[in-house]
Amino acid sequence: MAGAAINCAGPYSHTGTPLAAAAVAHGAHYLDHAAEPAHTKQIYDTHADADVVVIPGMSFYEALADLVAAEIGGGLT
Repeated sequence: MAGAAINCAGPYSHTGTPLAAAAVAHGAHYLDHAAEPAHTKQIYDTHADADVVVIPGMSFYEALADLVAAEIGGGLT
């Protein structure tokens, strides 16, 4: 069993959904390099309650924005 599936094969709107689903079903983390906003939102929405880490768009706009927002918002509750 793999510990993580790292998807580097786009277009992610075609490859991401089935690979993310398979990874989560087998208890593996899922990461991809997508820069496709609709795909990223769909993956987040579908796997919001997963027991593993699911990070689409980890190396493009979404990931950087999430990191900056987390740093700026640290301590705000």
